[in-house]
Amino acid sequence: MERNDVRIYELKRMDLKGATIIDGFPSVGLVSSIAANYLIKVLDMEHIGIMDSVHFPTVSLIRDAKPLSPVRIYAGRKSPAGDQIVAFISEFQAPPNLIRPIAYTMVDWAIEQRCKMIVSPEGLVVDPELRDSADITDIVFGIASTQRGRELLKQHGIQSFEEGVISGVAGVLLNEGRKRDFDVITLLAEAHPDFPDARAAALVLEAIDRILLGIEFDAKPRADAVLQEKLKSLPNTTIIVSARTTEVHGDGDKVVGLSYEDRTTGEQHRLNLEGIFVQIGLVPNTEWLKGTVALSPRGEIEIDARGETSVPGLFAAGDATTVPYKQIIIAAGEGAKAALSAFDYLIRLTPATAAAA
Repeated sequence: MERNDVRIYELKRMDLKGATIIDGFPSVGLVSSIAANYLIKVLDMEHIGIMDSVHFPTVSLIRDAKPLSPVRIYAGRKSPAGDQIVAFISEFQAPPNLIRPIAYTMVDWAIEQRCKMIVSPEGLVVDPELRDSADITDIVFGIASTQRGRELLKQHGIQSFEEGVISGVAGVLLNEGRKRDFDVITLLAEAHPDFPDARAAALVLEAIDRILLGIEFDAKPRADAVLQEKLKSLPNTTIIVSARTTEVHGDGDKVVGLSYEDRTTGEQHRLNLEGIFVQIGLVPNTEWLKGTVALSPRGEIEIDARGETSVPGLFAAGDATTVPYKQIIIAAGEGAKAALSAFDYLIRLTPATAAAA
């Protein structure tokens, strides 16, 4: 089979320069499919294209009264807090004769679109003797096609996958990335091969979050351990994670319930409630500072104890910095501290330097 037997057709043109592609072709435990579908939902990604071939299954997936191809491409918006994400999602397991053409076409398109990286979420087959035990590790392993990718994994604390075999689309992508000096990363979590493993997918998603996104996926509670233990001890409290609120129900007078979707399984749930508290997330408006000062993975301006950024003489304060507790009174105090630090910096300049400034 020739590599041009598989082609990509763009339904909507988008600027994908610098984007990261997620390989969502089915893998062990359907880890890649679960992870890609989850990202599409949580990032509200848009359907921008399809991958097609005369050798693909002759089916049309119908959703919301619209026909969909079995292999689709979705893209998210550019974000100041993390990478722009593009996801390939497939409704079928690629047969051996299609694996190479699919992988070659993905790399060709990634380079053409000036994307920076391809990431394959994968399941690592669990030893049959451990599948039903508590000995399955929570470690996510990583392997990269380039030294750049290996440094990225090391920077984010991803343990190196030292020896083994990665097959399928992910394996060919790694080899092709090394051959073309293009960054391809495979992230692996131990997964059960006989059923969809949402637990393994959640672990890989946490790693993707650390490396690329800087957003909360709520795969597990993240408060201080002492607070978590206190919360768990309350008899009238239930902790629900990986939930996306879809609807708040009322009776015309007050709130009576809430519906949510399990982001790892897609299941819908409804809770009967007497009230809710709304807590929204924060995305710093710092995209314009990229390349000027050091930013955290979440896009916050990194500052020291005096409010100074990575650029000498440049100070920052407020919720857009790495200072914890985003409160008005704290931001006001941080502003005063940064102003005093800037004053101290200026008076210590030599006259000649001050004149030049």
